Amino acid sequence: MVKSSSTKQQRSRVSHYERLKAGDIPIYEPGLTELVTQNVASGCLRFTTDSAKAVKESELLFIAVGTPPDEDGSADLRHVLAVVAINLSLIKIAKRKVKPSLLALLSRSDKSSPN
Repeated sequence: MVKSSSTKQQRSRVSHYERLKAGDIPIYEPGLTELVTQNVASGCLRFTTDSAKAVKESELLFIAVGTPPDEDGSADLRHVLAVVAINLSLIKIAKRKVKPSLLALLSRSDKSSPN
């Protein structure tokens, strides 16, 4: 069993974080809601706004950050890269024998189906 955490860096979006904890997934991926619900219920997946706590307690960190379009229409990765940098610095200084793995996810920021 892998213990994992998802952090939400923008504290002003706490309501978004609370929705995730309640199982309301804001993106569409087939089967994702069921997978998240099952893993939250089993204690394998947690959501937090505390990156340091997530690094300390998790084996795997998921980073899911919105990627609004850049001026040329490509994904604006500034927010993703900022969160990755924060978490990498925390992983680097973590006093653990086994450091957690880091996974950044890029996805649509709405629930609309890809069809």
